[in-house]
Amino acid sequence: MRLHQSIKKTDVITNLPKVKQGKTADASLILDELNITTEKISADWMVSKTTNNQVTLLLRKVESDLRKGQMPDLRGMNLQDAIYLLENYGLNVKCTGNGSIKKQSIKKGELFKKGSIINLELT
Repeated sequence: MRLHQSIKKTDVITNLPKVKQGKTADASLILDELNITTEKISADWMVSKTTNNQVTLLLRKVESDLRKGQMPDLRGMNLQDAIYLLENYGLNVKCTGNGSIKKQSIKKGELFKKGSIINLELT
């Protein structure tokens, strides 16, 4: 007795995944394993742009801003990556909520000093 038609196997991916911003190496590894066409960059941190047939990893200047003592825009980053970066540059991180960052107490472009406290609000 047949209850349903067999599923046809296809090598064509019809919906590309939405890639969260974060470490370029992590995103590249996963996209390579899934055999998804990817335009890559040679930077540590990235944001992604997905089209119908490709995922493009774009440069995110988080670390270069931090090196200059300027606060980058952290919105959309996951907490683990943000804490790693901010604490490596001498900031004390306090957070509320869970998910990705939606607000930060030190605004993008503001100068900060080592030992400063930054409050992060998550979605």
